[in-house]
Amino acid sequence: MPSAEHQVEYAKSGRARCQRCKSLIPKAALRCGVTSFFNGMSSVKWRCLSCWTVPKKLRAASELKGFGLLSAQDQSRLAALVGGALALFMAERTGWPTVYLSMGAIML
Repeated sequence: MPSAEHQVEYAKSGRARCQRCKSLIPKAALRCGVTSFFNGMSSVKWRCLSCWTVPKKLRAASELKGFGLLSAQDQSRLAALVGGALALFMAERTGWPTVYLSMGAIML
């Protein structure tokens, strides 16, 4: 199920700041955001890719709003980030041997 609150896109103007490191996100740089709602208004809090943390509920990068509009290279970068986070999450719950077996079965 797509997550409408988490999204990715290329920065439109270069004026937005990363909510974590506070640096400007350059124009056309890949950025990740989460939509928050306050008093009936919505606002997106952006992070640069290096400061972005993968949401725990996210199972695949394709669930991110705007994922399909990214270049193939950026799609694969995000998929690798999300996949790595999934492996860490699985290891926390089941242990690394189970993760290795699961990933090996997927690759066959």
